[in-house]
Amino acid sequence: PISVRIGACEDFRFVEQAYEAGTRIPFHSCVYSSLEITVRGNWQWSLRDRTLDCQSGSVCLSPPGMLRSGTAGPSGVSLLQIELAARISAQLRRYGIGMAFRSVHQGRPRWLAREVVRKWRSDRSAIVLEGLILQLCAEMFREPTPTAPALPSWLERADEILRERFRDSITQIGRAQ
Repeated sequence: PISVRIGACEDFRFVEQAYEAGTRIPFHSCVYSSLEITVRGNWQWSLRDRTLDCQSGSVCLSPPGMLRSGTAGPSGVSLLQIELAARISAQLRRYGIGMAFRSVHQGRPRWLAREVVRKWRSDRSAIVLEGLILQLCAEMFREPTPTAPALPSWLERADEILRERFRDSITQIGRAQ
């Protein structure tokens, strides 16, 4: 990183980092759940099963132990990472929050993320930051999750037939014709 600011209050650890354009962070995981706010610029998360482009104001909630890597966009990026203490992570899990990676790029969570950054940079009031962060976590799970449309039944059946057919060797298929 080209700059780092670190701070903490009782249940949260804050790390604000700025990266130059194209900087790549290798795959890693965190011990605790964490929120990552894209403060400025672009950031691309690479997860095992997908890639996410995060613009300024995007918020991601990562569960503990989840592997991910990141790449700074063409104008660089500034990120605020907030590690949640084990007690807070357990509290969120009780309510079904924080069990899977979640990203939000609009709406009330984006506004709350800006407020968290503003308070982090200005007065750092622990009680205000804690309230905003818990509210941000809750709001992230109120946003609808985009789901992939289901495949039509005929396409699923065609896929099954093709897979069954190609289990046979090519010479067996040739002889059958």
